[in-house]
Amino acid sequence: TRRRQTMKVPPTTPAMPIGPMLLTPGPPQTGEGWIQELKIDGARAISLVAGGEVAIQSRPGNSFNRRFPEIVAGLADRLGGHTAILDGELVALDADGMPSFSLLQRRLVTTKPSTVLKRSVPARLWLFDCLHLDGQDLTGLPYRIRRSILEELLPGRAGTVAVPPTWADIDGPTLLE
Repeated sequence: TRRRQTMKVPPTTPAMPIGPMLLTPGPPQTGEGWIQELKIDGARAISLVAGGEVAIQSRPGNSFNRRFPEIVAGLADRLGGHTAILDGELVALDADGMPSFSLLQRRLVTTKPSTVLKRSVPARLWLFDCLHLDGQDLTGLPYRIRRSILEELLPGRAGTVAVPPTWADIDGPTLLE
């Protein structure tokens, strides 16, 4: 049985869950109008921030809040005063700062991580889409515009909640190489 977390949100905010945009298999696209992103190996997460509350859900709709309290706090801190629905990826970083799915699994199996576990397996939420912001449904806008809104909302690439880079000036095959 799957349970969905519900929270009270302003009437202009759609109720969660909202499905994430999924990858499409195939070769990297090239040409004008395309941007390239890294495929991050983590756990997909849709986040809702509203009225000082935060809900982070997995793709099937399970709550991540208890597993990643530092992410909940980071979203509340960075988005204070906004109502937003964001699409991203929860990752755990190895000693070199690279995402490691095997490390993330250690965080996913516990509902109340200890201080030692949070310190030894640091988690981050890397966001790549803003679906809804302050009463505005953004899903009808082109991705480049939504991404720009997200980068203005959450400037900087460091911290518990961050927006990873994209590349517009390089084609997919070159980036893969």
